[in-house]
Amino acid sequence: MKNYKQFIAGVIVGGVLLSGGNVLANNASLPSITNWVKYKINGEAKALPSGYTTLNYEGHTYVPTRFIAEQLGADVEWDDQTKTVTIDKPVDNINKEVDDQENTCDKSEDPSKQDSTKYEALPVSKTINGVRVEVYSVEDDPNYTKLYVIVKNTNENLVQLDQGTASFQSELDTYANKDIRGGVLYWKDTTWFKDIGEDQDAKGYIMLPPIPKDERQGKFTVEVFENGSTQKVMNYEFDIKW
Repeated sequence: MKNYKQFIAGVIVGGVLLSGGNVLANNASLPSITNWVKYKINGEAKALPSGYTTLNYEGHTYVPTRFIAEQLGADVEWDDQTKTVTIDKPVDNINKEVDDQENTCDKSEDPSKQDSTKYEALPVSKTINGVRVEVYSVEDDPNYTKLYVIVKNTNENLVQLDQGTASFQSELDTYANKDIRGGVLYWKDTTWFKDIGEDQDAKGYIMLPPIPKDERQGKFTVEVFENGSTQKVMNYEFDIKW
């Protein structure tokens, strides 16, 4: 923008010289017409219209103010009374240029906003308060997706896995155990209705609605709770892919 302002300033001087050349010129040195000057504006060659000239004076080239300004989308007015050249560029055009620049910048993706989640292939596991949950396999069917899970309890408190809280969230949708109700036989595994005592483990499955092949990457969550006076809930999250 700074260069643009400097350029227009030079153009204004050129215009004033064209309009009042007799003020600055003297008998010893007069401006000369230079027909060999070519114009390229915003990368596009422009021919100088009839009636406009380019001058050379004391080693400097002076260009027609109106032609240059109008090519850049500005309005030019000459006040003969005050001998002033006024160049105005509509605000809408300026805002449009700024918006275009911002839109161009937005197209280059900011690395800090990119998804940095690392999805793991099965098996995956996590331990919270002495209770280990492992997701070790998956079965895909046109009517459901079945995740196979092992829960190992090293805590002195009894625990249960709450399969009703299980869900898988892909980038496009969420698939929850509660949404498969009534649509598939044995959508609840009775293994998870029983307490898991200290140093015991339980192996079973968790059923979800069918997950499309192009969405098998996301976050799987399920809760395990202590089946005692505290009813403490432990939330397990796994970023998985298969």
